[in-house]
Amino acid sequence: MRLDLNTLLLVTVYVEAILGLLLLFAWVQNSQIYGIAWWGFAYLLRSGSIVLFGMYGTVPDLIAFDLANSLLLTAFAMIWMGARVYDARSVRPFALVAGAVAWLLISHTPFIVDSMNARSLISSGIITTYTWLAAYEFWRGRRESFVSRWPAIILLFAYGALYLLHTPFTLILPWSPSNEIFASVWLTVVSFETLLFTISIAFILLAMAKERTEERSKKMVSRMYRL
Repeated sequence: MRLDLNTLLLVTVYVEAILGLLLLFAWVQNSQIYGIAWWGFAYLLRSGSIVLFGMYGTVPDLIAFDLANSLLLTAFAMIWMGARVYDARSVRPFALVAGAVAWLLISHTPFIVDSMNARSLISSGIITTYTWLAAYEFWRGRRESFVSRWPAIILLFAYGALYLLHTPFTLILPWSPSNEIFASVWLTVVSFETLLFTISIAFILLAMAKERTEERSKKMVSRMYRL
C-alpha cells in the first residue's frame, strides 16, 4: 500500500485546523486560561504553513519555503509561549520571532541557500529547541498535581527528539534528485509522524486546560464554603 503524500498533507491541514478551532473553542469556554488561545492559534498557523508548503511548484519559493517555514517556526514558538502563559509566566515577543528570523538569515547565506538538506536541518533544530522549551516550561510547573502534565512533558520531549533525528535521517534519505519534492519518501515519513504527534499533543493540551478549569472551580467552591 502506497501512502500518497499529497493526500497526507491535505489530511494534516484539515486536522491541524480542526484541532486549532477546538482549542480556541475550549478557550472561549474558559477565557481565563490564555494558554489555550496561544495553542489554538499555533495550530491554525501551522495549518496555514502546510497549505503554503503544499503550493510548491505553483508559487515562488519565497512563499512555498521562506514564508511557509517562517510561519511553521513561529507556530512552534507559540506552543512554547502558550506553555509559559499557562503557568502564569510572561510572554517574550523577541523569542517568539527569533527562530523564524534566524532561519531566514542563515538559510540565505551563500553556503546554505542552495542546500535543501542544510536548510531542513536548521529548521528541525529550531523546532526541537522550541518544543523542548515548551516541555521545560511544563516541567517547571510540576508542583501542580495535574495528571496530564507529565504526559505533555514526555510527548513534547519525544516530539523534539524526533525532529532532532531528522538531521541524520535527512542525510541518509536525501531529497529526490529529480527536484520533485513530493517524491521523497522521507518527507512522507516526517509528515505522518508529525500528524500523529499533533493529534496526541492537542488532546493532552485540552486535558491540561480541563484540569486547570476544575482546579479553579474547586477553589471557588472552597471559598464559598469559607464564607
